[in-house]
Amino acid sequence: MLPRILFLAALLALAGCGEDEKSSASREGEILRELGARGRAGLPQEQLDAYAATFGFLDADENGLVSIEEYEANSIFGNSFSARGVFGATDRDASGQVTLDEYVENRIITDEAKEIHQQIDVDGSGGVSRDELVLRTSWSDALEGIFVEFDRDGDGEIVQIEWLITWGNWARLPGVGLV
Repeated sequence: MLPRILFLAALLALAGCGEDEKSSASREGEILRELGARGRAGLPQEQLDAYAATFGFLDADENGLVSIEEYEANSIFGNSFSARGVFGATDRDASGQVTLDEYVENRIITDEAKEIHQQIDVDGSGGVSRDELVLRTSWSDALEGIFVEFDRDGDGEIVQIEWLITWGNWARLPGVGLV
């Protein structure tokens, strides 16, 4: 078996060679798993039930769908801007309604991503530095390409929203198998 660093370097090299969506998803899936992703398989049924119960609370009219109005009125977000942003990320088919499956998928992805981001942020700054990512993964040679993909604004620190955007996009790729 190749050492982890050589394996990840090979994955990064493949990323620039015009691979199809499936092999790209394999690369991203491997990176997420290396960072600690377990996805749906890592959750006890009780947690999935809790997500479903929260969805039921949000679905005030009990029609099996959550509208933006219901989400704004019943979610934990204190302002419309935040509620609409999270709603938009959850409504993957852009139907204007969130289904139970969309809601649970989003919670699985975001809760796990937030937890892992917090674990990697060892100094508690709210952002993940290159050094902190190296401590988590031992990816010194392959790190730069991965870090740049997460550090969307290029400031040398991966804040939680950057982490969530990249993590969420990768976790939802066909073939990654986390949700």
